[in-house]
This record gives sequence, structure tokens and C-alpha cells, in this order.
Amino acid sequence: GYKLLKGNYIPSDFDNFTHSILDIESLKEYDESYIDENYPNWNDQSSFAYYDFNNYTHFSSISKTVKSGFSLNLGFFSIGKKKTTTETFRTFINESKEQAYGEMNILFAHGKFTLLSSNGSNKVFARQFLRRSFINNLYTSPISSIIDSYGDFVVVGYYTGGRAFAQYMGNADSNTNVEQKTKSLEKNINASLVYKGDSLNGSFGFNGKDGTFDSTVYKRQDIFIRVKTLGGIQDETGVVNTTMALKDININLQSWRKSLNDSKNHTVIDLIEEGLYPMSDFVLERNFQRRFDDTSKEILLPVTRLYTPSITIARVLTKTSASGESLYDVAAVLTTRQG
Repeated sequence: GYKLLKGNYIPSDFDNFTHSILDIESLKEYDESYIDENYPNWNDQSSFAYYDFNNYTHFSSISKTVKSGFSLNLGFFSIGKKKTTTETFRTFINESKEQAYGEMNILFAHGKFTLLSSNGSNKVFARQFLRRSFINNLYTSPISSIIDSYGDFVVVGYYTGGRAFAQYMGNADSNTNVEQKTKSLEKNINASLVYKGDSLNGSFGFNGKDGTFDSTVYKRQDIFIRVKTLGGIQDETGVVNTTMALKDININLQSWRKSLNDSKNHTVIDLIEEGLYPMSDFVLERNFQRRFDDTSKEILLPVTRLYTPSITIARVLTKTSASGESLYDVAAVLTTRQG
């Protein structure tokens, strides 16, 4: 499972992964062609700056990681992203100024794993290969409780290797326009990266003490950075995963990068395109599928307890007339254990 909407909003961070719902070992024994393993070797670097958290969803690739056709409420995602990001920089935000934010991602990919996902294969998984612990929870717990434990999605494809992830925040004067704030911050984001050559012997890290920085909007003491590494042998100096002013940053990640030469140090670093399928795709019952989707999208309020199944004859709203009058009918209403 994967917590896209209630995780830490760091792309592909393993902290967002939850419990396994599929028995992968049994699936491999049944037919190993359901799981594809490849070992590419590629590096990728990307960065962007943004002025608010609705703007963030425009620049990030988060919507591409979700199965095509599933309607992801990006408003909920931006609210969660705002909460975790402002918490990261809470003590460094100058209330008398306006903030812009940014990210830098450097990926070193060495493995790709995908689960064959289609309507047919997902039904096979739901019938034969769900873990017993997930089945027990599915039939004895409210759907909202399952989502809290397992997340909104199931991971069906990911890359492994190492990832360096840096978050930035800049305090700018309130009279600075949005374009100036974001362009200047992005220039400084790129200037802070030390990345010389693709070989393992090349320099790699973050440095705010040297380099050509743009000072049209920010001084280096106005920008703050937090670096996190995924995979590799972790830094023990305490500098990584600590929020600091750009002017004080000098992080050498060369040894971390070299440690990725050993596949034992690899971890999940990114999701493939459409690498997240909704939890509803892995249950057979139609009413469960709808309840998962509607609860995840917050169309329905979370159900906190199981109900006694019943059928009630009730007066229900069927439509509204052209004049605005509510029109009712009498119908049999089914209440399931999920409400």
C-alpha cells in the first residue's frame, strides 16, 4: 500500500509505503511473468520553484504516477504538502516577508520492478493472492480504517537505486512579484548543486558557500535548504536531513553516491508512470470498490464502525423539478456493514 494523501509528501519516500496486500512470493510461484524485473542504469536531475501549493501540483509529476482515469483530488494533496513543507521550515519562515519554495531531485536508477496490472490480472490477484492479514482487515474493519492503515493506493511499479532530495524555502520582500521570486529561487537552487560528471569519482553534493548565486531577490541567508538521501549508506554527520541556511550549506555526498555501487544499498527512489493503482482495483465486491473510491476522494464521510446489514423501506429524494421542488419516491434501501 501507499499513502499518497496522508504520507510525508516526499516523492517515493519509503515512509509513504505501508503494509503489503499481495503475497508476491506465492504469485511468483504461480506465474512469475506477472512480475517484471529490469536493471536500467540512468541518472536524472530536475528542479523547480513554486509560489503556492496549488502551483506545486502543476510542476510536480504526482498526477502522472496515478492510474489513468482515476480522479485524484489535487486540492487535498496540496493541503497536505503545505502542512508538511511549512513544518519543515517553520522556525525559518519570516512572517514579515513572502515565501517561495522549491525542490531538487537527483536520481540514480539501477532497477525497475512492475506488476502486470490489468482488469483481468487484478481480479486474479483479488481472488487468489491477497495476504490473509489484508483479507481479515477487509472484512472486519471499516473502509476508512483500512485506508488509514494501508493507504489509498497499491504500488504496481517502481524504480530502485539512490535519490538525493532537497527542499528549499526563500523569504522575499512582499513587493517582489511572483515571477521574480520563483525565477531567482530556481537559479539559486541550481547554483547550490555540485555535480561534476556522471562517473562515481565525480564531485556531488550541495554547497551554498561557493558558486554563482543570484542576489536580485534573495541573499544566501534568506534561503533555507533541507537535504534527504534515499538509499545508499546514510550520512552520520547530522548535516543531511537538517534544515539550514543556504550560506552555511556544504554537504559532500560523494561517498554516499559511491555506496550505490553496491545493490544492497538500493531502495525505492521513484514510482513509474501510473505506478499507483487505487485500492479499489484489488477487491472483488462492487460495493467495496465504490466505498474505497468515495472514501479516498472524501465524497463520503469516513465510517468509524461496522453496521448491522439491513433493508429499510424509506422515502428517498429522486430528483428536483424544473421549478426547484424536491421529488421523492419510496424505495428499499440497503445498509451494508460499511454503511
